[in-house]
Amino acid sequence: MANIKVENRMYTDEDCMKLAIREAESGLKLYNYPFGCCIKMEDEIITAHNTCIVEKSNVRHAEINAIDKLMDKRGREKIEIFCTTEPCLMCLGAIHWSGIKRVVYGCSIKDSIAVGFNEIDISIKDIVQSQNLDIEIVSGYMRDECEELFLKWKKINRIMRWVNHER
Repeated sequence: MANIKVENRMYTDEDCMKLAIREAESGLKLYNYPFGCCIKMEDEIITAHNTCIVEKSNVRHAEINAIDKLMDKRGREKIEIFCTTEPCLMCLGAIHWSGIKRVVYGCSIKDSIAVGFNEIDISIKDIVQSQNLDIEIVSGYMRDECEELFLKWKKINRIMRWVNHER
């Protein structure tokens, strides 16, 4: 299962995005994809990273892993999610059904596609607006720091391909 942490204290947006980035870096160390997230509920947080590779499951995105842990904490007034990369369509559905009212992300879906991820090229902003969903979207937050994760992933990915080729 995901590396999920629950902590209590007051967190700023910057704190939450830094935790999402740190979580993505933890996932990278385990050879997972470079995605992390942090869910904030008042003074409590949940962090998780992508585990698709380790769990051999295409649906173990960071957002899904964190939302799984969120389920026993529903009923909170204000739930926010901070993602290193714009959530995909699957994760947006889970965000909506979980009652999360604010999404803050760093890199866009287009950024993810540009480095080679197989994403559907639709922005969650467009979906939220067209479906009149009650979700605030903040894009490009700490984008440069989040983009560094892609560079780290590309380096690890090249090393892994080289190691596997040498066998």
